Amino acid sequence: MNTAGGMRPLLVAAALGLGLFSKGVSAMDADSLTANSIERATVTVEIYSGRENPSWSLTAADKDAVVQRIADLIRAKSTIDARPEHHLGYSGLTVQLTGKTGTIAVFVGGGVVTLGDGGRTLGLRDSGRALESWLAETGAAELRPEVLAQIRGSFGK
Repeated sequence: MNTAGGMRPLLVAAALGLGLFSKGVSAMDADSLTANSIERATVTVEIYSGRENPSWSLTAADKDAVVQRIADLIRAKSTIDARPEHHLGYSGLTVQLTGKTGTIAVFVGGGVVTLGDGGRTLGLRDSGRALESWLAETGAAELRPEVLAQIRGSFGK
């Protein structure tokens, strides 16, 4: 279910199986999140309420790049005490990273990358919304032009 907030309870619940939260959410181990531990990645645009949100699979190179970018944010300890805002229309992107031991869901929106393990969450600063913008562009060929325009238009806000 890809409704606003629908993915939130699953945010990285399976990350326990990948070892990311073995030290607690505030001491997440970026080294556990490697390109080799992730087999595939899917991006979903959080935009619609009541109908299926558009999604696409990342190429192997883009999968490796998003894993590296998220691990770099964790290593940089660019934590932020913020929760993503969800509202009608575009609110961000959910990235599902699937590995041998489970799926990690990461929400990227509004300058924040949010990982969580149920009751605890970790917010990381996405300076200049760089990760969000890059992720959106990986889906440019897959998305309807009006959806891509709405995403791109949100960066000017």
